[in-house]
Amino acid sequence: TGVPTGAITIEELIVRGTLRAVGTPDAPIIFTGTVEIPGWWRAINIQNEGSAILEWCEISFGGATHGAGVLKTGTGGLRLANSTIRRTNGDGLRVVAGYSSFESLGNRFLYNNNGVRVGINASFFDRTSTFAGNNVDVHLDNGAINAAVKWGASSEYSMVLAGDVTVSPGALLEIAPGTVLKFRQGNRLLINGLLEAIGSEDAPIYFTDWRDDTAGGDANRDGAETM
Repeated sequence: TGVPTGAITIEELIVRGTLRAVGTPDAPIIFTGTVEIPGWWRAINIQNEGSAILEWCEISFGGATHGAGVLKTGTGGLRLANSTIRRTNGDGLRVVAGYSSFESLGNRFLYNNNGVRVGINASFFDRTSTFAGNNVDVHLDNGAINAAVKWGASSEYSMVLAGDVTVSPGALLEIAPGTVLKFRQGNRLLINGLLEAIGSEDAPIYFTDWRDDTAGGDANRDGAETM
């Protein structure tokens, strides 16, 4: 296998200013490794006040050192739209708290460890992106929420808690209609602030075991062993 024509091959792209990479459906921008092995290169690493607009991009075979294909830290913004993140050695997209704005829509997360990893106190609300072949669709870090946070994804996929999550006094956790929230054995939500989970008849919110395949798909990837 070779590098696609027109692809950008890099070890790591560190963004502290502004990165604008806007392709088209017929001419996407491709960020990849010189060899098609997950973890061959590091990441698009958006730091400090740096910001990025990534639209109609394909980001493949990253994850060395940082364990992410796209890594968003710091206070800058990120718009990720109509893009494919695949074959990452780690998280296709990892977002942590502190960004000025964050948008994800219409993306495909394919064959990563976690399609998306959401840090504590970070929000992720995206009903339009799709997930396939990841070990976990959306991974939610455990810890204490001390701000206003919103979680939401398409009901076809699961948001899986890594451990206990506490909503601190004065903090808000909003869970969008249609979201499927799954817990591993013994995990819990501890509410000392405010939890707002208002579903609808057509879009209920599910709080369930991560072995439950009846909502949000086969989150623990064991086939028909548990249902």
